Amino acid sequence: MPTTHFCWRCEKDMPFFDETEWDEIEKILVDYVDSVRVYREKHDSDLETARVALHPEMDRRLSAVTGFPTDDIDALWHHRLRDWGPECPTCHYLLRTPEARFCAHCGWERPVVE
Repeated sequence: MPTTHFCWRCEKDMPFFDETEWDEIEKILVDYVDSVRVYREKHDSDLETARVALHPEMDRRLSAVTGFPTDDIDALWHHRLRDWGPECPTCHYLLRTPEARFCAHCGWERPVVE
């Protein structure tokens, strides 16, 4: 099961995925994008209609892997742990990038390694 961390973009605790979990999640997300495209072509629908129609099936697939219901499937694209920094030792939020020099949440400054 994925770990949960606060996501500053989603403004709530969300599942974050290590590389093994990401391999499985990414396949589902790519399937989702392809399914939306096919649905839109087949039904001559707009993007939102296709997303609403496909959401229950994609939510079921994603929930089976993540253990969480998925309100916004597209948000999962930015929950790959590799793209974030380490956990802040003060507030335990993830740093926003692997290269981040400070925690945007509490202001803790990462020591410079020379």
